Amino acid sequence: MSKEKNGRSAGMHVGSASIVMIFAILCLTVFSTLSFVTANHERSLAEKSALAVQQYYDADWQCEEIYEQIYQCLQENDNIERLQTLGVEMVQQNETRYLSYAVDIDDQQALAVRLAVLPDGTIHTEQWKVIATTQWEYSDEIAVWNGD
Repeated sequence: MSKEKNGRSAGMHVGSASIVMIFAILCLTVFSTLSFVTANHERSLAEKSALAVQQYYDADWQCEEIYEQIYQCLQENDNIERLQTLGVEMVQQNETRYLSYAVDIDDQQALAVRLAVLPDGTIHTEQWKVIATTQWEYSDEIAVWNGD
């Protein structure tokens, strides 16, 4: 074994450089794996969000079509009772007629619309909102590991 002037062997520096290189490669591998997993989850979340927005606007479009049919019936002084085939419910209170209908967004939500038709034929939108169609069940229990 050859020794340098200061008494250290030449192999010591090569070993420490190898350890630093292995550590750097290990860190880069871990960070790249974490980045890939995060990107995959973000893509999944973006797809779910895009689907929810698409479903909402599809339901909104259907509500707009029903609204247009109601408007046309009122303009033509047509029998508005025929709109019950579209799922429109009518309630008469004093001289105001209230029309309500809902279009499903998904299996848990619907877009509910309530219109007030005044005696002069004008339509006021009283409600145009997302409502829950299923009952939300909550639990008071806290899941704690009991050691089993």
